[in-house]
Amino acid sequence: MNLSLIIEEMQKLLEVSIAKRAVLNTRLARNLPVVVANAGHMRQIVLNLVINAAEAMEDKLGAIEIATSHTSLAAGPDAGFLATLMQGDYLRLEVTDNGRGIAKEMQAQIFDPFFTTKETGHGLGLSVVQGIVRRYGGTLDVQSVPNKGTRIEILLPAEMPNVRNGNG
Repeated sequence: MNLSLIIEEMQKLLEVSIAKRAVLNTRLARNLPVVVANAGHMRQIVLNLVINAAEAMEDKLGAIEIATSHTSLAAGPDAGFLATLMQGDYLRLEVTDNGRGIAKEMQAQIFDPFFTTKETGHGLGLSVVQGIVRRYGGTLDVQSVPNKGTRIEILLPAEMPNVRNGNG
């Protein structure tokens, strides 16, 4: 499946979901590698991340950006969140906002089921996102600065066209 096309199809839903709190911008790469995943799961990831980003705006106006791209990881030891990944091609999904950000001491907890920093939150969105990403052999990273915003980056294993299953 092509994640950029799925996000384009979701654009109206995403815009309605963030109400008037934020402007939604996209940088969606064309000619992405194939990701073998359930389209419903990918929609769930995008929707959860965008809604979380919009809620981080609280009552102020802000911007949310969704970006897709292709990246290749070379062999060798990588530091940080990439250390768990094998050499190969990956689809990158990034959702960035300029909302309230997440305090450093809370960043380790944001993927825990039922953990929330919001009064009305239920704390399942990011836990679900992490579960789906891990199910497909991917990884994710969160970079956040209080009062500046948050960027969540997801890498999912991908297959390059014409190289799929060793053919071509």
